[in-house]
Amino acid sequence: MSNNAGGILGDKWLQKFPVFDYIKNQTYLWEIQAHPKEDPAEHFAYEGVRNDPTITNALFIMMIIAMQQGHRFLVLANDKSSNESNATYQGREVNHQSAKGAAYIERFNDFLKRKGLPFSYVSICEEVYSIGAVHQLSLWNKNILNDLTSCNEAQWSPEDFRWCCNCPKCAFSYALIEAVTDSRFATQVVGKDLFNLTKLEDIWKRLFDPNSEKPFECVGEKRETLMALAKCKKQRLKNGEPLGILGEIPDIEFEEYLLQISPPQNIPTEHQEKLNSVLT
Repeated sequence: MSNNAGGILGDKWLQKFPVFDYIKNQTYLWEIQAHPKEDPAEHFAYEGVRNDPTITNALFIMMIIAMQQGHRFLVLANDKSSNESNATYQGREVNHQSAKGAAYIERFNDFLKRKGLPFSYVSICEEVYSIGAVHQLSLWNKNILNDLTSCNEAQWSPEDFRWCCNCPKCAFSYALIEAVTDSRFATQVVGKDLFNLTKLEDIWKRLFDPNSEKPFECVGEKRETLMALAKCKKQRLKNGEPLGILGEIPDIEFEEYLLQISPPQNIPTEHQEKLNSVLT
């Protein structure tokens, strides 16, 4: 079973993120929508930044429904980049995605065992980088990338656009799409060439510069982003296309391990073997 996390816009939200319906219909995952169909900003009269329920809240809601339905696994799709910290405070690394990381999965499952609850929390993408997931989607059905978006800003907008083209999530997602396809396709999906937008220059630098704090937590690892940008640069140089911010990226070879896909470790061996059979 999976949790439909993200903005709470009812049918409007589903229209902006059509990829979820497509994947749900092609898989055997049973989906619960843990959110009400009402925008919490209106319900609670929020002003300023909005925040969704935590992973923990979602998991407990899922457990109640899973118990009624006879399911054993609570499945989300947090990937490997969740393990990397994105800020430093008083000399201590802080990971605002810690509730999605491997350490949290282990702690949460230990809690379930101590309480005698017959569930396991599994991240289907625990052993997968974001770029690997996008790469696999492109191999499965390239056209599905037209339905992707990761923009936190666009999901709240009443407009029909799905990419704000101003935020770190749009930038990171754009880099992944271009890295596994090409600049022409990525620009068509997003609507703009984000490597040539002056207003994003600082965001790009902070996404890959190891000496800077990430501009947002829900993006890939710095090394992953750097590799995606290096791949994009190589492709653009080959095609004689303008580099934009890519001109500042060193000429390095893409590390193929980033594209590897393997099943999560905390599921039964028989399920690991089934997943491996699909991937090979």
